[in-house]
Parts: sequence; C-alpha cells; structure tokens
Amino acid sequence: MLPAMNEPQQSTQVRALPRAALIGVSLPTAALLGFGALVLPWTRMTTFAVVTSALGGLHLAVVALLLARTHAARRALRLLGLGSLLYLAWIAQQVFASGLYVAEIYGSLGKGVAAGMGALVLLVALLTLPLGLWALSLTAPQPKPRSLLAWLLGALVLGSLASGATWAKARARSLPTPANLAHVGGELLRARASNARATPGASLFTPAAVQCPAAPGPQAATVVTTFADRRGSVRSLCLQGAADELPDALARSLAQHGASLPIKLDWLKGAHSLHEHPGLLGPLVDVLGLRPGLDGACLGARCLMPWQLLATGAFAAREATPYIPKMRLGFAVAQVRAALSDDEGGTAEHTTIEGLTRITTESSLIDAGGRVHGLQRMRAREAALTAAALARAERAAEAHVLAAQRHDGTYRYQLDAYRGTSIEENPSIPRHAGTTLVLCELGQRRPEVEQAIARALMAQRRYGRRRGELTALTYRPLARAADLGSSALGLVAFTACRERVGPVHDVTIGRLARFLMQMQRPDGSFGPGLDLQSGHKLDGPTPVFAAGQAIMALTQLEAIVAKLEPQQRAPFPDAQALHNAVERAMTHTAEHYWPHPLRDFFFLKENWHCLAARKALRSHRHDGYERFCLDYTGFKARVLLGPEDDVEPGFHGGFGFGNIVPPHNGSSAGLGEALGAAIALREARGEDSGRERHLLKRVLGFLLRQQMQPELCFACATENAAGWFSGYMVAPWGRIDHIQHPWSALGHGLRALGWKKS
Repeated sequence: MLPAMNEPQQSTQVRALPRAALIGVSLPTAALLGFGALVLPWTRMTTFAVVTSALGGLHLAVVALLLARTHAARRALRLLGLGSLLYLAWIAQQVFASGLYVAEIYGSLGKGVAAGMGALVLLVALLTLPLGLWALSLTAPQPKPRSLLAWLLGALVLGSLASGATWAKARARSLPTPANLAHVGGELLRARASNARATPGASLFTPAAVQCPAAPGPQAATVVTTFADRRGSVRSLCLQGAADELPDALARSLAQHGASLPIKLDWLKGAHSLHEHPGLLGPLVDVLGLRPGLDGACLGARCLMPWQLLATGAFAAREATPYIPKMRLGFAVAQVRAALSDDEGGTAEHTTIEGLTRITTESSLIDAGGRVHGLQRMRAREAALTAAALARAERAAEAHVLAAQRHDGTYRYQLDAYRGTSIEENPSIPRHAGTTLVLCELGQRRPEVEQAIARALMAQRRYGRRRGELTALTYRPLARAADLGSSALGLVAFTACRERVGPVHDVTIGRLARFLMQMQRPDGSFGPGLDLQSGHKLDGPTPVFAAGQAIMALTQLEAIVAKLEPQQRAPFPDAQALHNAVERAMTHTAEHYWPHPLRDFFFLKENWHCLAARKALRSHRHDGYERFCLDYTGFKARVLLGPEDDVEPGFHGGFGFGNIVPPHNGSSAGLGEALGAAIALREARGEDSGRERHLLKRVLGFLLRQQMQPELCFACATENAAGWFSGYMVAPWGRIDHIQHPWSALGHGLRALGWKKS
C-alpha cells in the first residue's frame, strides 16, 4: 500500500547543524581526551590510550568537517555520537571488571577506592553522555523503545560476561601442604633443628631468587628455606615432593648443609598465573597483582619469597604517576622480573607481568634461641598489648635513637635495615628537633640519655642565625630567609629539654621566642618565614605543622617563665606579651584557621595542635583550642582501620584507606599521639574518653606489630635495626622521624591509658 499523500515526511527532513555550539564543545573535549591518553599513570602504549586518542581524533574530524561545511559532517557527527556512548559503556565495563579483579585479590577495596572508581566513570560520563545523545538526536530519528531495550540488555549481558571472565582470572589455585602446617613448620622442625648451632645477629638477607626443581603447582608440595650453612654462607633451598614426606626431607636437607639458627621457612600455599589486564585500568591493575608482603613471585621455577620483595623495596619503588612522585602503588614489575630472569641484560620483557606467577606462603622463623614465630611482612602476626610490651617498645626505640646519633650530636637521617645502607647527614632541622623532643620527654634518666640530649641541643644551636634580638634556625648558613617550622620545633625541643639540661640555652630560647613572636600576624596566625636581610615577614600561608609547633613552643615557654623569679626572666620575652601571643594564636586556630563548613567533613594534619593543647592544660586553657583538637581526632578516627572495615587483620589500627594501600607508620603514629593528647583533654574537661581510649589501643597494637624486634630481624644487616620502624608497612627504609613519632605515641599512650610500667 502506498502512503497517503498528506502523511508527514519528517524522517526525510534535514535540520541544520549548530556548528558553533558543536565546535565549542568538541574542541575542549578533544583536548581533555588527548591529555588523558598522554598523562594517565601508565607510560607505554595501551588499548585505553589508543581508543581515547581515536575518540579525540573523531572530535577533531567533526570540527574540521563542520568548518568545511561539507555533508560528511553529519555522518561524522552521528559516528561521534555512537562512539561516545560505546566509549562510555566500555569504560564502565572496564572499571567494573577491574574492581572485581582487584577485589578478588585484595578483598574489600574500601570506600575510598570504590568512590574513586565511581568518580572516574562519572567524569567520563560528563565528557561523553550528553554529547553522544545530542549528536544522535541531531543526526538520526528517535530509536524505537524495543530496539533500545534490546541493545541495552545485550550490552549488559556482554559486559557481565566479560567482567566475570576478568574476575575468574584473579582466583588463585591452592597448592598441597602438609597437614597441620603450623605444627610442621614449628614444633616438628624445631625438634629436627635442635642440634643446629646458633648464630645470633646473623643476617639471612639475599636478593637472589631460589631455583626450584619445577614450577610450583598442584602436583607437589613446595617449601623454601633460607639459612646460613656450616661455612657461614647464606643459602636458599627449594624442596618439592609429597606433602606428607616433605617435612622429613626438609629436616634431612638442613642437617646435610649444617644449617645454623636462625632458619627461615616459607611453605607455598597458593599460586596464580598473572596475565596482562587489557583496557582502561590495565597497567594499574597489573602492578596490583602482588599484595605487598603477602605475595611472592615466580618466573617458571625461579621464585622470590614475599619477604624478599619487601626487603628489596619492590613495593616502595613504583611511582603510580610521575606527576605525584610520592604516590607509590603496586610493585616494580621491571625490578621483580630482572631478579627472576636469567637474562640480566634483557629489558623489553621486563615491563610486563605476563608469565609471572603470584604465590602465597605460610611464613615462619626459628630464631637463634630456637623459638618459633609466625611472621607476616617480616613482623610478628600478633603482639599482646600490655604495659610491659609498651615499656619494652619504648626502650627499644630509645636504644635505636641513641645508636642513630652521630658524633656531632645530629641523628642519622635514614636507614635501610636490610641492605645496611644509610643517609647519614640530616638535612631537616624539624626532624632533628622532634627526635630530641621525644628523647627529653620519654628518655630514661641515665647518663647515656643525658649526654645524648646535651649533644643534640648543642648541634641544634649551631644552626642559629642572629638578626638583632632574634635568632632563627636555618640548615643553610647563607640562606636569605628562615622558615617558621625549623625555629618553631627547635624551640619546642629547647623548652622541653630545659628541665633536664638547666638554663644553659636560655639566651637562645629567648631569641628564638622573639623570632616566633615577630612572625605572628595581628590576627594570631604566623607567616611562613622571615627575610633575614630586611627583617620582613614573607607572604603566604602558614606551613602545615608549623603553627601548632609555634603554639606549643610559646606555651611551654609561658609555663617556664611563670615559675621563674623576676630576676631570672631577663633572657625571655615579657610574660604578658607571651601570654597574649599564645591567646591570639589559639583563638585564631579555634575560630578562624579552618573554614567551619569544612570542619564537619575533613581536616589536614593537625597533630601538633593536640600536643600543644595538652601542654597548655597546666598553664593556658583555651576551650575553643581544645575543642579543635577533639574535633580533629573525631574526624581522623574515620580513617583508622578496624575489623568493621573488612580489611586484613594486619592493617587493624593503621591509618589507611583499605586493603590496597598499606597504612603509613608515621601517619598512624601521629594519630596515636593526637589520641593520647585528646584523652588528657577529655579528662581535664570532665568528659568521657572511652572512644579515644578504644581507638588509641588499636593504634598502639598496630605500632607494636610494626616495630622491629631483635629476635625477628633475621634479614637485618645491622643489630642497630632493633627498635626500628619503616616509613610504611612495605618499605625497607625508615627516617629518624619514623622512629620519633611511634616512640612518642607508645610512650605517651602508655601514660594516657594510666597503665603502670612493669
């Protein structure tokens, strides 16, 4: 039947394209897509880079055709609309599939990671969905509802199948192990090794991969042991065989080689072949294929144990993006492959995870005394939280700090506990001063500690630069300007240590205090620094930490001056001027420093304000300033990991964001310091401190597990590593402030809880 002559022919009508509007949208979108293809965390060519560049190129093609006013512009625009929607669907599927894959490996991703993934899809949707629908509406008739529904259902089914296949790739296969593995790896082996000689302090560190008879698999049980043989050489052996026969073979092999204690054991429990993950998040998901400290890696029959990857820094060398140098995520693929490969000179294949096998192990240690320890990330799996344990941890941290002090009174800056390398020169006055502060606050009353304090203060005083009645601390003798933080924390150390060393540094204390008061603005805030030539305050925001340190320094000095006779106050600023400066600074922090709408959502690092508020309890109470600390610790408690966060137990009590990013020891300890101060504030205000006590116990338990114990330091290059903390859970190095803050949290935490030392 022919259509009626008067039937509307709308489908054949051609609407003019809004050229200016389309060009105005497509040009910036193309620029954003090109930027994303070039600078996202991966640097090698990926499917994402190709597809994203292609979509950006299609935007540019549409712009060019619109400018040329050709009929091909309509077809190109329709192709752009379809491409934009397909690109969005592909991104959403890739993100969802990657989430399933990583979740299978790491468990709970954490709310932060999930929100970040959702934000990524939302960002892509903003770039593609409106323009895609607009382009289709301009170039094609409205699709039929049934056709649209069929397309959506088909896309959903295909996406689900692809995501399920990706998730299945992450599942590890179990390997055979002896029955009652804890007994086999502990009591039985200890009995077989009881005749072995002990070599206390011996290091079993080795970066070399062990050669197994065959690639680990379900056909045989596999155990790797590391020990010093009768010649004192470190050996690693990989034994394979029937699960019930392997323990006896292991004991015979140890006896044959004359193994001495300590002896390290790793029973392989699971294996998972790694393959390159295609798509948007592929390069990022690839480097997350090994869990820090829990997984080792094999390339065929050559294997590295989880502890070896930790000790060699395989999880501390990977930059997620060159634009954020301190953001480290995942493992260093090239480093791991090079360690596993026989071809030392090969580099092309070192950039891919293809062919690697992820292995999980049951890790244990027989120490030099014959005691058996279950290990995780080279530390004890459990640590009893008792007053005695906290006191021991304090003394171990104190011993480490004393050993780290150099002959000139400064402290070694950084130590790699496993290679024995260090950075001796300390370029940071605040880190020197912070360590001296804790030594004065918590150090034992014995000659070695008193001498160390005296040397540290003399070393700190040598950094002083005089200008009129002021003194500022600067690391560089010829520096034109002096920063606030160095002098602020330097004065904190001088005033805290005055009780132990007497008035020997009073002139320096007074001059530093005048410097801080000169730095204070009329509103109570502090400038970032001082031009030492002109005497003018530098413009700019107050550095993080420095304001709290300045308030703490002036508060401590105010308390000192209040106890002195008038004739003893000559070196110091006027008592009333000190009081007014502290009051203005506290009021500014409480009422003006942090925007009130943001105060309900998040804070920056404000630990020093809490420590200052605790110091002020006996000399300068300020309700708003105390409340600022309590609000801050209330916010920080939200990111303190616990059982309710569905993270692995080793992370409980750490400051972090889920299973993917291991907690940072320094940040966790800083929160512990703040919680200890918050307990003191609550009690002084007559308020309940139960919540803070509960959280503080979590942090202290975490820190106890992170401290290096002498009997567990089987791979340490030096006995001075005892009492040491790494920078974060999976780093082989730690700075001096990574000892300072945990020691402070442990010591003040012990006192805040009211526990008595044994």
